[in-house]
Amino acid sequence: MLNKRWRMLLFKRFSIIAFVIFLTEVIIFLYDERVGLLCFSIPIFLIRFLIIPSVFNIIVLVIGYLLLKSERYSETFKNITICMVCFFLCVCVELTHYVFVPVLCAPVIAIYISITFGNIKITRLLTVLSIISLILAGIISAVELRAGDKELPFEIVVAIIITVCSDGIASLLIQRERERMNFMLQCYQKQTELSEQLNRDTLTGLYNRKVMFDVLHGEIEQGNLVYLAVLDIDNFKVINDTYGHAKGDEVLLYLSKLFKKYVNRIGYPIRFGGEEFAIIFSNLHEENVIAILEKIRTELLNHTFVLAENGQITHITISSGLVRHRGLQSIEELFKSADRAMYQAKKRGKNNIVYVRG
Repeated sequence: MLNKRWRMLLFKRFSIIAFVIFLTEVIIFLYDERVGLLCFSIPIFLIRFLIIPSVFNIIVLVIGYLLLKSERYSETFKNITICMVCFFLCVCVELTHYVFVPVLCAPVIAIYISITFGNIKITRLLTVLSIISLILAGIISAVELRAGDKELPFEIVVAIIITVCSDGIASLLIQRERERMNFMLQCYQKQTELSEQLNRDTLTGLYNRKVMFDVLHGEIEQGNLVYLAVLDIDNFKVINDTYGHAKGDEVLLYLSKLFKKYVNRIGYPIRFGGEEFAIIFSNLHEENVIAILEKIRTELLNHTFVLAENGQITHITISSGLVRHRGLQSIEELFKSADRAMYQAKKRGKNNIVYVRG
């Protein structure tokens, strides 16, 4: 989208420039006629220096516009197109007013315009075409108004040197811009990573408490169907006290693995403290939400943990409370409802899911 915008901005400027060139040609004709500097008869002069260049520029602008607006061509082709529009406008001036030495370097403008799109191949193409146009301008000059001019070859050579130097500078500027963009991308990636780290629990990699309330606020604001589940590992303090915190972390990591397996693509798995977790579901059917929680509960129950040094197998269970957001219920009220449902699951013997409707 950025390149598209700049292509059209450049096209508008080139259209204005083409009109200015036309007005300049008219002024030159009127002035030369008045002071008697016309090198040809008036009809030939008008055809050679006014009609042909103006028609050529109009054709270039029309073709360029059609190519830029067409959906058939790639972004790279359109970038080349806008650069070529500039190039042909410059070449038209170069081949029309070759007697003015500075005009011989007009196509260099197109080389610098190519920097906008950061493509060295386009820059090289324009450089080659600019050198060809210089040679052509030299041939026309030698045939028409500058026949026998011994300074002409020297001027052409100097113009070619300027063109080649412009290519080198443009290429260097493109390289510099690429390095700047890469640096900005790296900074953005680091900032994104840092922001992601601030939103993640350091042990499990799940979202943290801050994200839970931010997500709930956003989902409710959008009017989405929101379910909140609060989950708590049963007897986790006993696990830590009996087997140590390292083994407790092993249990937390396995549970977080289950969350990522079943929830990552359809919800937000969150660890908001110790052995307490939450899951936010959005725009899912009630049956699907309960089925996911049941899969997590069952897979955790069936998993065999070896926490004791003697190799004794331990089974871990989890209690879950599930509520659905209703009407004008606040986020705090929603969380408290889910938390109460989880404690009801504990009171009912643990290792179960309590869903509170309404």
